[in-house]
Amino acid sequence: MVATFRRMGVSLARLRAAREYLARRFEAEFPFAELRLKTDGAHVLKDLAAGEQSWVNTLLVASADGQIAWADAIEDRIHEFEYDEENLRVAIRWYPRGAEGLIVVDPQIAFGVPITRQGSVPTAVIRERYRSGEGMQDIGDDFTLALEYVRAALEFERVTLSAATS
Repeated sequence: MVATFRRMGVSLARLRAAREYLARRFEAEFPFAELRLKTDGAHVLKDLAAGEQSWVNTLLVASADGQIAWADAIEDRIHEFEYDEENLRVAIRWYPRGAEGLIVVDPQIAFGVPITRQGSVPTAVIRERYRSGEGMQDIGDDFTLALEYVRAALEFERVTLSAATS
């Protein structure tokens, strides 16, 4: 989770602050593994259970020493995570382009590097093949990927597509 939050842009200072706050507040030895946490790309967030707070739809900003945030303001970012069905406190996948996106980060596949949802091909592999001069269709054919996945991987890797392929 920490590595995922770092890739999403959360600073180490905020991660440390969140860890300290969550460990103290929720008596959790390993808060990033034990608690169901979210991020908006800047802060570490935790849903407030109905009994913990009288407000509806609020989040605790763990990296800001428990400040309250309105969940509606960051709802789109929250749905990027998929949680373990048996243990809903553990995030198991991150969809950096949203739940319907074609790119996924799953720590159990390819050591958690960004991969295509179809075929589980690391986006960096697609980027390097494209940069070496291979065409998008050839890359897709080699990995049995639809062209939309190749394009999504290149966009995720911030590769500027040539006019002929975009």
